[in-house]
Amino acid sequence: GQLRPGHQPRLSGPDPTRLRSHRSPHHLGRRPTNTILSLRNRLCRRHPKSCRMQRRRRSREHRHRRRDLDRRARPVDNQPGEPRPRNPPRPQQTVRPAPARRRPAQSPCSRVQRRRSNPGGHRPDGGLVQGASSGVKRTVILLTLNEVDGLSALLQSIQTIETEELFAVDGGSTDGTRQILEDNGIRIVEQIVRGRGAAICEGVLAATGDHIVLFSPDGNEDPADIPCLFELLAGGCDMAIASRFLPESENEEDDELLPLRKWANIFFGRALNIGWGRNRPFVSDTINGFRGFSREAFFAMSPQSNGFTIEYEMTSRALRLGLDIGEIPTREGPRLGGGSKALSIPTGIAFLRFLIGQWIRGI
Repeated sequence: GQLRPGHQPRLSGPDPTRLRSHRSPHHLGRRPTNTILSLRNRLCRRHPKSCRMQRRRRSREHRHRRRDLDRRARPVDNQPGEPRPRNPPRPQQTVRPAPARRRPAQSPCSRVQRRRSNPGGHRPDGGLVQGASSGVKRTVILLTLNEVDGLSALLQSIQTIETEELFAVDGGSTDGTRQILEDNGIRIVEQIVRGRGAAICEGVLAATGDHIVLFSPDGNEDPADIPCLFELLAGGCDMAIASRFLPESENEEDDELLPLRKWANIFFGRALNIGWGRNRPFVSDTINGFRGFSREAFFAMSPQSNGFTIEYEMTSRALRLGLDIGEIPTREGPRLGGGSKALSIPTGIAFLRFLIGQWIRGI
């Protein structure tokens, strides 16, 4: 209750020593201020919108001041007695051309996507570009890479099929595969980019047929099913797949105790149907590369994969686009010579990454 030394008690009401007037010496010549006006100025100075308006006003004033100084400093060739032009033209500035940008290297699949901008396949001079349809209806593409054993056993059956075009896309075989193809008069297309997906894209670019069937002469695929795929395409299907999981089909691992590869194929197929084929007919085999498609459907799907996931990507995009997909039962035979190019674990990881990426991007 005691006051400290030097403490001044605060009195109720305004402090008479702080009351100022326009005649008080404390104002130092300032004009009297209104309480409401002072309060409004304080609020406006603190308000962000008011600060923004003040900055705009200062910027506008600064811009106008620079314009006036520029007008005064600019020389004007006017005759004596003539009025000074209000807005004299500024001298033209030389514009340097932008440096040419180098186009990055693109994969064959990117070239396929760019080909869609010219669906007719005609050059301005009237000629046909590579990959344009010229009336040929059926094309069979052989995908080869060191398949001398399977090619020797299946080539005669392949040549008996009624097709207007037959050629091979070779990825650099060194076991005599190319020699067999040359001896039988089959055209060879050199594969530029490595990977099964790149081989398919390059083969479609080189093909001239409206209906295309992919065939790998390794023993797993039956050449007798090629006409059935063409029949589905001729019947209106956009894509025809030789399924290994229909009731009448035979899978290579049906007799094994643990068919891990078969289970993985079924899992990825079910995941794709659940994600993008809910209102579409069920596709039992979404991964098998033994399939056919029309040229227009391939350009519409425009796959971008260069590896073994290209067929999986084609099926997913066909489901998304609502294309008509047909299936036939097939018999998967044992491999003839050599080993599989698609290793189980790395290929399974690639499929899983692709599936997760499709779900994340929602495409």
